[in-house]
Amino acid sequence: MLMGFDSDERVLDTTTLFGSGPYYLIVMHRVQLSWAGLGSERRWQTMMSQREAGFVITQIHHLGRRVFTEMMKRRGIDIGPGQGRILFALWQQDGVPINELSKKTLLRKSTLSELLDNLEQAGYIRREQSEEDRRKVRIHLTDKTHTLQKAYIQLSKEMTELFYKGFTPEEMDEFEDYLRRVLDNLVSFESQ
Repeated sequence: MLMGFDSDERVLDTTTLFGSGPYYLIVMHRVQLSWAGLGSERRWQTMMSQREAGFVITQIHHLGRRVFTEMMKRRGIDIGPGQGRILFALWQQDGVPINELSKKTLLRKSTLSELLDNLEQAGYIRREQSEEDRRKVRIHLTDKTHTLQKAYIQLSKEMTELFYKGFTPEEMDEFEDYLRRVLDNLVSFESQ
C-alpha cells in the first residue's frame, strides 16, 4: 500500500531499502519516508534507529479489539470494547462523576459522552444529578449491567490468557511494568 504525501515523501507498510542511482529510498513501518542522498549518513542512522513499539502497540490494540468484539458477539454480549472499559470502571466504583470516569478510562469527555449516551439508551447505565453538587452528574449502573458483569469478567480473563500465552509470570510482570512506564510518560506529557 503506497499513499503519497508529495513527490518526495511516502508512507509504506513495509521495512525495505531500495537503491536507485545516487539516492536510496528509506522505508519504515508506517513511518514517513524520504529520498535521502548518499551523503546523508546521519539521517539514515536516525531513520533506522526508529523503534516499532508504537506501531506494534497500535496493531495489538486494533487486533485485540476485533478479537474481543468477536468473542463478545459469540456470547451474545452487545456492547463495544470502549463501552466495556466504562462498565469495568463503574464495576470498580459505581456512581462516579463524569470527570472522574474520564480520568479512570482515559477517554476524552466528548468520546465518553457519546459512549455513555449509547449505554444509557441500551439500559446499562443511568445519569443522576449529584445531591451534593447539582452541577455534577453521576453515572450509575443498572440491574441489567450487574447481570452482565460476571460474563464480561470471564471473557476478560480469557482474553488475558490469549494475550499472555507462552509468557512466564515474571515476563508478564516485567512487560506490564514497561507498559505502565510508557503510559506514565504519555499521561505526563498530556497533562503539561
